[in-house]
Formats: sequence, structure tokens, C-alpha cells
Amino acid sequence: MANTPKKCLKIGLLNARSLNTGSDELFISFSNYQPDILAINETWLKEDEASIAPSVPNYRFVHKARSGGRRGGGVGFYIKNNITARVKRLPHSVLEQLWLEVQLPGATMALGTPYSLESIVSLNCV
Repeated sequence: MANTPKKCLKIGLLNARSLNTGSDELFISFSNYQPDILAINETWLKEDEASIAPSVPNYRFVHKARSGGRRGGGVGFYIKNNITARVKRLPHSVLEQLWLEVQLPGATMALGTPYSLESIVSLNCV
């Protein structure tokens, strides 16, 4: 009986604390772990700034900026080009999050990267 190689999907998470200033850790993560998908928290990118995110050969980048024009936050994914994935639209939430629908051989998987609450709810005590 021949051994069939085990197939797996390598997924990682990096809190970049700004993709443009934290790119060393980003490239080290790709070099050391070679993930198929790398979720990124704290991209610090604005909505129209995907093109200024560090380019990683053989990967595409998708992201969602922090709403309200506030500094920081934002979430994203680097997805290996041979992985079939699409961004899932979800109802509005106070949670910063981005979700993918990933097509695998014989299965579909949801993969998300939530970051933090956009606002703090305060209760008035009497």
C-alpha cells in the first residue's frame, strides 16, 4: 500500500501593529512558517491603502480598514495565490473582523480574523 501524503492548510496570525513599519516580522513569519493564509491584525491601513501594504511573492492581500477614520486597527489576510478564497460580507458589527470562505478539496471552510471592539459601551449606574 502506497503512502498518501497528508494534505493540510497552514494558517497563521500576526499582530503587525502597522504593516508598513512592522514588515520585518511579516517577512520573517513567511520565511519561517510558510503559511497558506496569514491573518493580520492591526494593519493600520486606511480603506484605499491596500496597494501600499508590503507585497509578498505568490500571495494576494485583502483587508478591511478600521471604520470612522480613526488611527490604528484594521484586519486583513495574505492568501497564497493557489488558494481559492473570497471575502464574506457580514452584517455590521462593533467587532473589527474580516471573514473568508475558503474552498478546499471536498469542503468549504470559514476563516475569520476578529480584532477588537470599535467602541466601548458604558452603562450609567444610578
